[in-house]
Amino acid sequence: MALALGIVLVPVVLEVLLRVGAAFVQGDRAGTGQALVVCQGDSNTFGLHLDADEAYPGQLETLLREHGVADARVVNRGVPGKPSWVVRNELVDDLERYQPKAVVVLVGVNDRNQVRPDDSSSKLLERSRFVRMVRRTWSNVRETSAVEEKKANPDSVSRIADAPKFAMVWGTPDGPSIERWTRESLRAIVDTVRDGGAKPILLTYFDDFSTMEFVTKLTLEVGAQTGARVVDLREVMKPALKRFGRDGVEYPDAHLRSVGYAIVARAVFNALVDEHVIDAAPIANVLEPLDAPTTRPPKVELWNDEGRLRGVRIEFQPGLTAQLMLSNATGAATVRFVSGIVRPVGKQNATARVKLARGELLNDSARHATEYTVQLDATGNGRIELLPATENVTPLVGCVVFVDANGEILTTSSAIQFR
Repeated sequence: MALALGIVLVPVVLEVLLRVGAAFVQGDRAGTGQALVVCQGDSNTFGLHLDADEAYPGQLETLLREHGVADARVVNRGVPGKPSWVVRNELVDDLERYQPKAVVVLVGVNDRNQVRPDDSSSKLLERSRFVRMVRRTWSNVRETSAVEEKKANPDSVSRIADAPKFAMVWGTPDGPSIERWTRESLRAIVDTVRDGGAKPILLTYFDDFSTMEFVTKLTLEVGAQTGARVVDLREVMKPALKRFGRDGVEYPDAHLRSVGYAIVARAVFNALVDEHVIDAAPIANVLEPLDAPTTRPPKVELWNDEGRLRGVRIEFQPGLTAQLMLSNATGAATVRFVSGIVRPVGKQNATARVKLARGELLNDSARHATEYTVQLDATGNGRIELLPATENVTPLVGCVVFVDANGEILTTSSAIQFR
């Protein structure tokens, strides 16, 4: 009886928490009052993993102010997991509330794992944030597997791994339905923005993974049919990806880092100029953020000595503190730098997310923080040696966390496979 009650109550409690959390997230970055630009979309607009001023809407507002635009307020209406039809429905209220001159939209990648309520016979469950969270979680696992495959073999054709038989597929829409819904939503978004007296600016996604390519194709198609301005971020970001690789521009889950958003903000700024939303000169070099000394991604490689694995060699910004975290399984762990030690903590206190499990070795590497920590020298180089206790651990993965002089996490390396 208790087990059955728990099975019922846990989803109900999670549903309530997800709804309260969604309202907090959306209100936190949107605010109230008139704005020059409204940015609508999913986690790629919200700025997952980053502070509000690092997401592209925040960086766009800073750019506008630097270029003397008086009414430079930019509203971030992005919410992780938001599909295109929710954006379509929210825009009427957005246009009335903020009275923007332009609306920038980047959306569609979440359409693949949600059923549009007005087309579904399963309307009640589809309204559940818990159900949508389960679908999105599995979808993100599949997407991450494709990201890792692409990193291991850049020339491979991007694909999403097939869902296992036990995956939750009930109510999942088929491909033709998704394509129809996304196309209809994008067209309705353009029409709604124009009817509200604002300029629509559509963004494509910035990488060539299959789920992103699907939406990019539809966005370009709708832009051509409606005459709406489209900024093809896939083309904009190509030089950055070629120069620094995905690890330098994106997080392991294919969300942009701050430098990637800086490029997006400049590309959107130029679109606002071209659409006569603002009176300013266009930015000549949208890739300028790549030249900043803090942009270069960390270089972490295995340190072998006479055929024996010793640890890691590190090359990054001089003077930073680097600490190695270790685990014997892959997964998702959150870490925070506290009093000179990086510890696994709950997501609510997150300052960095790394692909490690919260296992015994991860806790052990925190306890042995001194042995696993090094300050990078004047050339930005350093080495961290593995302790003997790890010698027979298989598998063994790690991640290097980089901390500045104020004790704040600056960035983390991608996961390192020792063995």
